[in-house]
Amino acid sequence: MRIRIIAGVLVALTLVGCATTKRSGLNQQVEQLQMQVGELETQVQAKDEEIKYLEGELEKTRAEGSKETADASSSRRLTSRQVQTALKRAGFYNGPIDGQFGKKTKKAVRDFQKANGLSADGIAGKKTRSLLRQYLD
Repeated sequence: MRIRIIAGVLVALTLVGCATTKRSGLNQQVEQLQMQVGELETQVQAKDEEIKYLEGELEKTRAEGSKETADASSSRRLTSRQVQTALKRAGFYNGPIDGQFGKKTKKAVRDFQKANGLSADGIAGKKTRSLLRQYLD
């Protein structure tokens, strides 16, 4: 009988020890998960700060972009008719204003560019268009 009691006590202690070990293991897992959650919260906070910074930069870029758009409107493309009209008013083109960018128009553009200190390539680029615009107003 004593052996049964002792065996029963040993079995009970073993089971209690296993439960304690399981509980201890669970506590460790919970602590690890809590640490991971803390790290993730820190990362989320850093990303939130980065997003706020980037939103501010985007607003600055948009503000600068609207200013550049206003500036760029003065150098946007001109139609061939507008180029011919401006060149005629400036005294560099005497052909018909037909919208055809032919030899006469190209020569007039080159002459206009030379007279205005630009590279005389006969192409109505940004700088040339900017100068020609004053003859269209």
